[in-house]
Amino acid sequence: MYHSNEPGNGHLKPYDPNGGSFEEGWESDPAYRLPEKEDVPRKRTIFKPRLTKPNFVLSVLVNAVRLTVLLIVLCGLALAGAVVGIAKGYMETAPTLDLALLDDQDKTSFLYDAQGNVITDYKGTENRIMVNISLMPENLRNAFVAVEDARFYTHNGIDIKRIIGSFIQNFVSGTQQGGSTITQQLIKNTVLSNELSYKRKIQEAYLAMQLETKYTKLQILEYYLNTIYLGENYYGVQVAAQGYFGKELSELTLRECAMLAGLTNNPYYYNPRRNFY
Repeated sequence: MYHSNEPGNGHLKPYDPNGGSFEEGWESDPAYRLPEKEDVPRKRTIFKPRLTKPNFVLSVLVNAVRLTVLLIVLCGLALAGAVVGIAKGYMETAPTLDLALLDDQDKTSFLYDAQGNVITDYKGTENRIMVNISLMPENLRNAFVAVEDARFYTHNGIDIKRIIGSFIQNFVSGTQQGGSTITQQLIKNTVLSNELSYKRKIQEAYLAMQLETKYTKLQILEYYLNTIYLGENYYGVQVAAQGYFGKELSELTLRECAMLAGLTNNPYYYNPRRNFY
């Protein structure tokens, strides 16, 4: 215990309960010294600066931008979910891929005499003669692939790069550029219709990927070259070669193969009989 014998003294003299006395100079002993006022730690007060008007406006703008970005992200996610749901519905309602439709195409029938000579032919609504891929010149096959589907031998029925490129081209220039692969065109020509709608395009892509799992690339190319419309009521490359050039496929030159491949974009405008002969 301590008590002060001298008023105003900054030190407290220790109190001896046994009545003893202390030596002079005890005040200088650190053991009995009270901490000075300056030694006592003080509680710090943190002052928050007030936002000035420019800082307040900047803060509001930053928060507004954050909110806008958040809303855009949420709307984008909602839109993506809706698109996926619609696409899934279109694929589930797509017609069954009936492979018999690829062979069940309108063909031209021929009547022969006893010596095997053609007497006459009977054309259906579509003038077509089916030909095996082995009878089609390599130049002809390469020409159609180069014009219609350069990545035909590597994709799985749809060409994502081409779809994106077509979308950008259509958006920037306003021109219509197709993104369909040869497999998709075959599906459109045999299973689906020519309806211009997102539903048909989604179903076309879905069925094209299915077809790629059932046939080889050469089989798909053969069906395509036998069903493609080339103008003048010519369906398939065989009747087109006979009609435009009076030749069999095996007799076509490189120039004539390229000309037939170019007809797919606009059979009327590029008609070789009308423009070149």
